[in-house]
Amino acid sequence: MMSKLKSISLHNRLLFRVGILVFVTLVLAIFGASAHSYYLVMKNEQEEALGMAMNLSMAMSIKGSDDIIQWFLDYWETHYEEMDYLTPEESNDPEKAQAWFDDHEEALKFFVDDFDGNSSRDKIESLDENAQKLLAETVYSSVSSVAALRAGQSVKNDVLQYGIYKYIGDDQTFIYFSSTDEPGQKAPIGRIEKFTLSKHPVISKLLETGEDPVKVEHIVDRASGKDYLYAAWPIRLNGKVAAIAGVTYPWEETKHDLLNRLYQTGGRTLIYLIAADVLLLIMLYFMLIKPVKKLQTGIRDYSKDKDSEAVGSGLVKVNKRKDEIGALSKDVTDLTKEIDRYVDEIVNLAEEKAAVGAELSVATKIQAEMLPCTFPPFPDRTEFEIYASMTPAKEVGGDFYDFFMIDDDHLALVMADVSEKGVPAALFMVVSRTLIKMKAQTCQSPKAVIEQVNNSLYETNPSGMFVTVWLGIMEISTGKIIATNAGHEYPVMRSADGEFELIKDKHGMMVGCMPDIKYFEYEMQIEKGGCLFLYTDGVPEATDANKCLFGTDRMLDALNKAPKASPEELLNNVKAATDEFVGEAPQFDDLTMLAIVWNGK
Repeated sequence: MMSKLKSISLHNRLLFRVGILVFVTLVLAIFGASAHSYYLVMKNEQEEALGMAMNLSMAMSIKGSDDIIQWFLDYWETHYEEMDYLTPEESNDPEKAQAWFDDHEEALKFFVDDFDGNSSRDKIESLDENAQKLLAETVYSSVSSVAALRAGQSVKNDVLQYGIYKYIGDDQTFIYFSSTDEPGQKAPIGRIEKFTLSKHPVISKLLETGEDPVKVEHIVDRASGKDYLYAAWPIRLNGKVAAIAGVTYPWEETKHDLLNRLYQTGGRTLIYLIAADVLLLIMLYFMLIKPVKKLQTGIRDYSKDKDSEAVGSGLVKVNKRKDEIGALSKDVTDLTKEIDRYVDEIVNLAEEKAAVGAELSVATKIQAEMLPCTFPPFPDRTEFEIYASMTPAKEVGGDFYDFFMIDDDHLALVMADVSEKGVPAALFMVVSRTLIKMKAQTCQSPKAVIEQVNNSLYETNPSGMFVTVWLGIMEISTGKIIATNAGHEYPVMRSADGEFELIKDKHGMMVGCMPDIKYFEYEMQIEKGGCLFLYTDGVPEATDANKCLFGTDRMLDALNKAPKASPEELLNNVKAATDEFVGEAPQFDDLTMLAIVWNGK
């Protein structure tokens, strides 16, 4: 028994599959949670970069109208080589700062006192060139300080680069303000830098539509190979984008820190997961797998030994459980007891069936011996040749044929089919055959014979069975036949040199179903060398596996295969044709046939 259990490979065992399923499910959950965390952090960093770019653009919110701000941008762009401005780093040096403020005292005073909301571009342009230059340098220094301050307000103090610039076409930009690469280094105004617009879809859309961007660009520095987020925000003047505030925001360090945290957390979680999975499998083994194996062992032992008492004693502990396993174990125990009971009943039924089979075998032999079965039956009579056969669908059947001499010149021919099958039909067949033979011996009229047999069967037929009968009395010297058809199949006749054809005679009622029925009789003539073929409905109604019937056409074809063959050969040809047609399908009905050839005197 253990060898059978061990024969199951590890990957096919239920506990292994459950463990793998739980492990994979939790790993996927960890992976999904980590990916979601990564996404949220990246989204937050992108939003922060956009916020920085927007704050940087606000550095241009100097006093005055859009026209005044545009004047400063235009002046800075055209006079950048002449400008002397104070950088945020230089403002921390008292001597440099004081010297610069002394030179720009009048411009500062003008900017603070006279530059208000009512100022105009004309007012600035009315100043002399030197005053304009000092004012432009003063505002530039103020805006660059504000820009540096707003860039420094970010939680990211390691911003690599920021700037306010203008796209001038041909993939070039003019830099108004920017951070420096080295601390203390003065960032020059007026740098012309290469800027491939086709590589920056966010900036392209910003310039085309003027709309505020909703996402940032992901860029990789060629020198360091590090990842950065590049955010931009428009500076609008008079409804148009006059400049762009851009921030190169570090993502590489944040990404590395985040991934390291996720790896560390994921690794620890994976260790906990493996421990929890092992603990779960141990619990499942003792709670589920072990009792199921106990059930499996009990079932296999029962299939080998057929001992329900041993199964019950082996499953006592499992039966005491109050869960589904306990209920299943009880059902298995009850099932083995029920199987034992059924086996006992089957053994008894088998013994009874064997006894019935033996009796039916005897009944089959008796029924076969009741019908004429010795051929030729009348060796001294050369006027005719006759052959008949009956193949029951069950051990015993309801079909029967008969032929017997009434006197020296008259031969009775009978073909009949009882309505049922099996033993009841066989008993009804015996009574019917006996009555027909007895009545025919005393009366040479087929009509009178069938009418008397009908009344006799009806009086002793509480089950309502009936029999179809074709009865013919042949005058041997002439080949003339007087016949009656009581609900039976059409007879088939062949002339001396022709083929077999149906004789569609007039039918009467079946025998035994109603009293005092009047039947018809008719006359038919067998030519010298001609043949008469009689049969039951088991021949045309033979059925194949597709529920198709053999039919009278196929029956006539089988007869006409060798129409002048002997009666025995004719019956063999028809039987072979039905067997080939039916194939492997079970026999549906009794198969009974009779053929007689009249040779004349």
